[in-house]
Amino acid sequence: MSQLGLDEMLMYGEQLLTVLVGDNTEAATMHNIHEISRQVIAIRQKQMQQMKEDVEYLTREVGVSDGAGDSNSTPDDLASIETLLQNKVEAVSTQSSTVIRECQQLKEGLTKAQRELETLKEQRQSQKDAITAALPKARCDANLYSNITNLRWQFNTEPHEVKGYICNNAGVKTFNLNSQEVSRFFITNYLWDLIEEDW
Repeated sequence: MSQLGLDEMLMYGEQLLTVLVGDNTEAATMHNIHEISRQVIAIRQKQMQQMKEDVEYLTREVGVSDGAGDSNSTPDDLASIETLLQNKVEAVSTQSSTVIRECQQLKEGLTKAQRELETLKEQRQSQKDAITAALPKARCDANLYSNITNLRWQFNTEPHEVKGYICNNAGVKTFNLNSQEVSRFFITNYLWDLIEEDW
């Protein structure tokens, strides 16, 4: 495979990484694509190295036959060298075809991954839009409930901790409950018992 083909392969790999870097929701897909491209590049490098070694070997063989002189070379020697060279050319041609097929498969994989990424981006954007549309109503509802009950939540607590205070005309009553130790039903009833109706 020529250096141009390898550069093209690396360019596609870089494009793939550029497209996929930064999207945490598609981390598994990115990792798989990255691993596949790394494997293909490693295979190509091995094949390129093998082709270089074959060319060097053939160059040495031709140099040995040239160094022997035309007078000492028999037609059988030249025919065997020619057959050897033809076999090597066929092997290199087969390897080149394999590399080209793998490059095409990688291009198709990259195109498929880019389509998947676009689909995921569209889905994420639609989810963000839905959340953005629902957020003002939820905020309004939370403010309404907070004003009716005079209940204030403390948000900088552990995930299993329910903490805050209730303020009314009689004073401030704090609460601190652990949702791992008591049920949600108990927490709800406890908070309603703390809220005094001041009508």
